Amino acid sequence: NTTGYSNVAVGKMALKTLTSGNNNVGIGQQALYDLTTGSQNTAIGLGSLANITNGEGNTAVGAWAGDKCTGHWNTFIGQSAGSEGQGSNSYYNVCLGYASGQYLGNQGYNVFIGKSVSQYSSTSRSVLNNVGIGYANLDYATSANNCVAVGHNAMEKATTASYCVAIGPKAMANATVTNDGSIGIGYQALYELTSGSGNVAIGENAGNTVSSAAHCTFVGRESGKHGGGANLNTGIGYQACRGNTSSNISGRSEE
Repeated sequence: NTTGYSNVAVGKMALKTLTSGNNNVGIGQQALYDLTTGSQNTAIGLGSLANITNGEGNTAVGAWAGDKCTGHWNTFIGQSAGSEGQGSNSYYNVCLGYASGQYLGNQGYNVFIGKSVSQYSSTSRSVLNNVGIGYANLDYATSANNCVAVGHNAMEKATTASYCVAIGPKAMANATVTNDGSIGIGYQALYELTSGSGNVAIGENAGNTVSSAAHCTFVGRESGKHGGGANLNTGIGYQACRGNTSSNISGRSEE
């Protein structure tokens, strides 16, 4: 440290390369190891924020929390939270829990509570303005923007999604490509959605096999179940439109 002031380093190689940064706290082996000019960073745990150089206002608690982060004003709490791929444009992310936001990428304004976005992707990720609460939310996302996923495995395999809401265990869980503006609330609601847009499914297994259908509304347990790719359908009530494969249908259809 040459010109920096009010810094605290506790542990082997903590704040090892600091030159002019101020008001930093590094506790643990290699905490803030590469920091040179950044300020107001707090890293507690082995290798936490180890690769940051000039980032500011980051907080990381846990072994390897935010270890590859080079951005600003992020909060990572938990072992390996935000630990991979956090580039210089990663701002204002909050990741709480083991491996939460581990492969989040070079984006910002996300809130993840639980093990989310934790699967490695060889594709550069654009994950912006999302909320994920639960285990394995948005785990495979490569381009996810303005989405809310709450419940274990909600939107787990959705790779491309915008303006979607999935609330409930496995809601939209198997959706490999989810287009804009769909809402699935309930256990396995819109479970198999692939390319359909603007769908609303509320209830256990509502619209669970809808794949490419667009602008459908299903409200009620198993409404729209086994419905496939038919568009513009509306079913309200228990098993309404169940098994229907034609478009522009309203009401109830039994298998």
